[in-house]
Amino acid sequence: SNGSLRSVVGSNGVYGPVGARPTSSYQNSNYFRDIVFVADSSSSPSPAPVASTITVDNLAAGASSSAVSFTGKWCASSLTPYYGNASLYSCSSGTTVPDTYTLRPNVVVAQQYDVYIQYVAYSNRSKSVAVTITHAAGTASKTIDQSVNGSQFVLLGRYSFNVGTAGSVKISQVSSPTAYASIDAIRLIPVP
Repeated sequence: SNGSLRSVVGSNGVYGPVGARPTSSYQNSNYFRDIVFVADSSSSPSPAPVASTITVDNLAAGASSSAVSFTGKWCASSLTPYYGNASLYSCSSGTTVPDTYTLRPNVVVAQQYDVYIQYVAYSNRSKSVAVTITHAAGTASKTIDQSVNGSQFVLLGRYSFNVGTAGSVKISQVSSPTAYASIDAIRLIPVP
């Protein structure tokens, strides 16, 4: 035995004691010992994490978690189709303070990701919902028209993210009966 190398037990054409490596030869003959590699589980390195698609769904109206937070008021929408939980829409009224909804992906591999958002479109959705993407290099701002292209993941752009939950996608909207914002989910797809 020598670390992870083990000699096969038994007489198998070797010169030297069984269970050990050959230590000498006889008349320059090529005696051999069958050696096998047995990985020591305590010294095996952990496999490197692999980047995979990350999807963060909205929560039920009024719920928050380490991955989802909000300000203002968000109501459950009866519109379909939606991803996972029923989508939400900003439903504060009579205020000039925007409703915000933030989703934080838990990134396990630091790299570039294509970032998508999904919402449920409707005629009373805002045509100018502010979206802020917080990524490894800072923030990026987008404006999206949520009266069209709903119930599908819409590309916001390609951004680098660090490991952890520091990155986020936040939507912001001052709600009115003709300009609600919708949130359904975000998705990060690793760039090969």
